[in-house]
Amino acid sequence: MKKTIIYVGGFELPDKNAAAHRVLSNAKIFRDLGYDVWLIDIDKSLDFNSNILETEKDVQSFKCWSAPYPKSNNEWIKYLTSIKH
Repeated sequence: MKKTIIYVGGFELPDKNAAAHRVLSNAKIFRDLGYDVWLIDIDKSLDFNSNILETEKDVQSFKCWSAPYPKSNNEWIKYLTSIKH
């Protein structure tokens, strides 16, 4: 059975920041070692109440989902105190 790595972080795929390049390089290494790799990045253009499951996309043959990035103080408070996610 193939094991899966879920890589979650503040990177913006496919290449909006340096972290995205690093994540994709690491994901390729993990894939070469025999793991399935799924990526969960952030997307500043998404509405804060967006459903992460509806954001699935393919980035360089990796499954990727995007989490919304909080923009206002109110959204940050909800993000930091909610157990919804």
